[in-house]
Amino acid sequence: MGKQKKCVIYIKKVALVLLAFMLFAGLTPGISTQAAEDVNLRTVRVGFFSADGYHMMDKDGTMSGYGFDFLQMMLRYNNWKYEYVGYDKNCGDMLDMLDKGEIDMVTLANKTPERLEKYGFSEKSLGSSSTIMTIGAKNTDIVPGEYATYDKAVVGLV
Repeated sequence: MGKQKKCVIYIKKVALVLLAFMLFAGLTPGISTQAAEDVNLRTVRVGFFSADGYHMMDKDGTMSGYGFDFLQMMLRYNNWKYEYVGYDKNCGDMLDMLDKGEIDMVTLANKTPERLEKYGFSEKSLGSSSTIMTIGAKNTDIVPGEYATYDKAVVGLV
């Protein structure tokens, strides 16, 4: 093999070693930074109960819904990672879990004077809710605004 060919092979080997070193050196800070960031993240246990359209989880464990999306958006502004807890529970169970220290946060709790004394609420509401009562047009037993006519009414809620 000629001197020139040996030189080309040597240069290619050196270039490969340099390229591998540059790739490794370029990736290492990203990996180290990510690992350091993961160590510094605060774990927040979030009450995540099943609520169609709000908190949902498919059979593979993929989460979605308005409440889930809101939490994901919050990650842009804090140094947290979430641990989702209580999907088999209901909204009422979440406040019990919060009281016991089993979770750190819920995304759905109506703000009442009693709860304001117990819990911290965000300055801005996540949403709003309302309730209406409807009756059949031919029902004359219940008169809107005359609460005495509601006494024997049977009410169902979803």
